Amino acid sequence: MEVNADQALRVVDKLRSQLGTLDSAVVAVWGIAFKPNTDDIRESPAIQLMNLLEQEGAQVRAFDPVAMPKAAPHLPSVTLCQDPYEAAAAADALLLATEWDSSRRSTCAGSLLPWPAPSWSTAGTPSIPTGPAPPGSATSGWVERRGFQ
Repeated sequence: MEVNADQALRVVDKLRSQLGTLDSAVVAVWGIAFKPNTDDIRESPAIQLMNLLEQEGAQVRAFDPVAMPKAAPHLPSVTLCQDPYEAAAAADALLLATEWDSSRRSTCAGSLLPWPAPSWSTAGTPSIPTGPAPPGSATSGWVERRGFQ
């Protein structure tokens, strides 16, 4: 469990270093469940991550195809969205916290957001903008895949 806590802190630190501040940043999170194809949120790293992001002042928008009803009481100030498109709209960063098959298909399509030529994240890897401003984004940037090796 301590390893998961450290990983969430690493994600927050990396986002902060790339965006400059998380205060008022819009961060989309795809996946809340502990693992794909379930509504199991026990010890979900995504919930811990979203709580840390909110402590930093981020506005968190999340989508999970199954786990949102169980997660809602644990995330009272997170905006739970009806679909991944709504969650990602005008986001400064997108985190794929649970590798749902639908998220993998969306990432392969490369056309989910109005950002040019998006590259997407894998579990726990933030997509961080770095380039010309996409429409409606608070941060300038193309979406770039960043890892945590």
